[in-house]
Amino acid sequence: MVRRNTDSVLKHQQQKSPRCAKTGAIAGGVSSSRPTPEDARSWQESFDTLLSSTYGTTLFRTFLQLEYNEENLAFYLACEKFKRLDPHGHRKITAKAQKIYDEFVRVEAPREVNLDSITRATTVTNLANPNRHCFDHAQRRVRHVLEKDVYPRFLKFDLYTQLLSAPSMETSPTAVQVPTSTTMLPSPAKVNLSSAVPVV
Repeated sequence: MVRRNTDSVLKHQQQKSPRCAKTGAIAGGVSSSRPTPEDARSWQESFDTLLSSTYGTTLFRTFLQLEYNEENLAFYLACEKFKRLDPHGHRKITAKAQKIYDEFVRVEAPREVNLDSITRATTVTNLANPNRHCFDHAQRRVRHVLEKDVYPRFLKFDLYTQLLSAPSMETSPTAVQVPTSTTMLPSPAKVNLSSAVPVV
């Protein structure tokens, strides 16, 4: 066990995960502005409030990496970015849609998210004529798991609860106990999305 503060752990995770910049999180390190306890407490209001904070999103990603479940957030953020594309840029939409499918949705994709067969088939059908909303169904199912299952656990995460009472100045961080290896952490099985929510 070593003593680390929230900022040092986040920076370490960012160095290990350069993909963060591609999916809407921070590139090259955490925000220079450490949240105040009041700002950190506001993340308890809703899942969307948490994701509206760059620092909060990065800390949530760190928590998911420790649970071996980071691909769900990466997919969700990739879909959010995808929906902001120019609706008239069909060529770019098609290329980006294929990239998201190849990375997250297809069977045995490098960062495959756990989707039921109906959702996966619906997404494949949508890709025949891709638009900015072709991943909406899959994204809703992944969001359900993140919001209803993972987010409540994150609110009990040591590095998050540290922020609730820590001073906002980075020169005076509060040290907490964190494992040096993920082998010392529980490794829960990935949630089965097919049983987590009803098909809509």
